[in-house]
Amino acid sequence: MSALSEAYEEFAAAGAEIIEISVDSVEKQADWSESLGGVKFPILSDADPKGRVTELYGVLSERGTSRRSTFIIDKSGVIQDSRIYPPGSRPSVNKLLPVVQGMA
Repeated sequence: MSALSEAYEEFAAAGAEIIEISVDSVEKQADWSESLGGVKFPILSDADPKGRVTELYGVLSERGTSRRSTFIIDKSGVIQDSRIYPPGSRPSVNKLLPVVQGMA
């Protein structure tokens, strides 16, 4: 998430908004953001009811946690790109930014 936060202005210049969401509580999300030194984009909690949005997007794990994933959604609400990442891996700004820029 630090890399996405650092590239926030580039995504914004392409007309994109970054939003982070997980099944963690608001308090846990705030602690996590603080541990990163803050992030430049909204962080949302999908804790009540737990995992409802995460489940709708198909990224709720069997353990009840959010799988690390990205969704690029156009202005009409259509998913243009989605990726699910293996545990321990992170989204690549170098792969996501060109997708967003190609939509502009």
